[in-house]
Amino acid sequence: MDNAKSNIVKSLNALFSTENQVYVKYEAMKSLMTLGYLDEQMLIFIAQCLNEGSQELKIDLMTFTVDNKTCNKQEYLAKCVPLQQCLCQHLQDSHPCVSVHAALLLSSMQCEKNRCVAILKTALHTLDSTHQVKALSCLVNMWHCWDKEVLSSALQQLHTHIDWQQRLSVAKLLRVIGACVLDEMTEVEVFEVLHQRLYDEPIEAVRCEIGQLMADLNMSEKAQTVLLGWLECEDEFKRAAAVVALGAFGAKTVHILHSLLDCLELDPSIYVRAQVVRLLGRVKYDSHHVVNKLLEISKGSGLIARESQLALQKISSQSR
Repeated sequence: MDNAKSNIVKSLNALFSTENQVYVKYEAMKSLMTLGYLDEQMLIFIAQCLNEGSQELKIDLMTFTVDNKTCNKQEYLAKCVPLQQCLCQHLQDSHPCVSVHAALLLSSMQCEKNRCVAILKTALHTLDSTHQVKALSCLVNMWHCWDKEVLSSALQQLHTHIDWQQRLSVAKLLRVIGACVLDEMTEVEVFEVLHQRLYDEPIEAVRCEIGQLMADLNMSEKAQTVLLGWLECEDEFKRAAAVVALGAFGAKTVHILHSLLDCLELDPSIYVRAQVVRLLGRVKYDSHHVVNKLLEISKGSGLIARESQLALQKISSQSR
């Protein structure tokens, strides 16, 4: 810890230890946790706030503690028996957000497995999508629970969640589960959701994670065959989406490369050809055939020429 941060922690710790106003003490504690500091006195204060505080304070404190990534919570939380006892009581709280966050915190301590799993599974159907993703993450990472109920919820969140970062988190969770997905669900069910999401997904990082997941499940060849077939359809937006989706697999096989170059040469849509050029630059094809083709196009004018120049810059930056 550098001197500046150390001095801030000392000042906040002194404020936390001496302050009589609960609100100020509470905010000082949250600031200390944000800086990665957590001790026994703070844990006792957390238990006190959960026992005596309002419903709003309980939800705020539990949400903050669950979401706080800077503290090594597991190491400290597991040592505080009063806090564990308090959280166990809150598993029965009538407010679903309180009971779910109590289950999330107890799960990080590896306590009360059966009760926690039951509450977290209920959250998959009753709470909003953000809480559902938290519950999914805990069920998979902490309890290694991935039955059909959990997997169906994960695929639903991947397909519908409005936040791309949450979709990315779910895709990564499914990669943790890996081939076990197919022990609980049919290949047709899983492929349909993943392929549709791959086609519809606007964020490259999520597409790439889905592509890796499909490769893990030995579905990438089937997906690529379907996407290559879409390059022949009449709908230009479907052809363009197919080009973008192919990038999720790296798109570096000879067959895919030839199909993309044919598309670049023959497709009547400027929009589709632009997507091909962007993909060539994004994947950074450095074969002489690709570079020469892009050099030829870049000498012209218009959108495709400009895109080719940008793609060449990306490819040349890789070879330096």
